[in-house]
Amino acid sequence: MADVTSVLTGVGVALSSILLIEGQEVDSAFNETDIVVLTVAGATLIRDDRVKICGYVDVDNYLPDQFKSIFRLSRETFQFVLRCLMDCPELAMSQKGAGRPQIPLEKDLLMSLWYIGSQENIKSIADRFNVQESTFVTHNRRLLNVFSETLCKKIVVWPSANSKSQTLLKTHSYNPY
Repeated sequence: MADVTSVLTGVGVALSSILLIEGQEVDSAFNETDIVVLTVAGATLIRDDRVKICGYVDVDNYLPDQFKSIFRLSRETFQFVLRCLMDCPELAMSQKGAGRPQIPLEKDLLMSLWYIGSQENIKSIADRFNVQESTFVTHNRRLLNVFSETLCKKIVVWPSANSKSQTLLKTHSYNPY
């Protein structure tokens, strides 16, 4: 609460200073309600960085069995899926010059795998990977859409009708019931 009060006070002082520089009295230019509204509006422009777990996504330190236990696939399979995802135009990094740094595709994939393979809620996963909940939801939805619409067509191969009947015959020969 002390931080909010100091920010509001700072914004109020800044607005008062600007008005005095322009040669206007604060009281004559704005009434008290206007100053409070401007102060609150200025305070909302200040971005609040939440404290999260830093450096969690450093997965290079995991042994292969730890990695597989946590993310539910081997590191080699993870790298294969990551390479497939890098070819998808839907996941291409945009060339933004402003704002926060973009989340790397590797981190997106790790977040989605954690979401699929654990029973943690969105808030704790977002905290674990140092992103906002809305960012996690947006990125996770986008990645799962690419999985279902693009990667499944490339990787998952359904058996043909002939292959199905052969598998069925083999199964019945082993277990006639």
